[in-house]
Amino acid sequence: VRTTDELKRYRGLPGTVAARELVQAEADFAQAAARVDRLTASLQILREGPRKEKLAAAEAEVRAAEAEVAAALARKAQADWKLENC
Repeated sequence: VRTTDELKRYRGLPGTVAARELVQAEADFAQAAARVDRLTASLQILREGPRKEKLAAAEAEVRAAEAEVAAALARKAQADWKLENC
């Protein structure tokens, strides 16, 4: 992996690479460095686990879904009773 300083050193050397190749290499380096930064940040977030707010929201969604299931089961039981007692 080349550092920024290493790439800057090549600028001063005559005839080593075409200017266009150097510009492309520097752009590729900057892009790769940015990707490393993004992935490092993502890894840190994964290691820390979910935030408390997200976890609380997910737990609330689960409770709401469980309540919906219970309500649906009650409606089914009521419909079954009506069918049996017609």
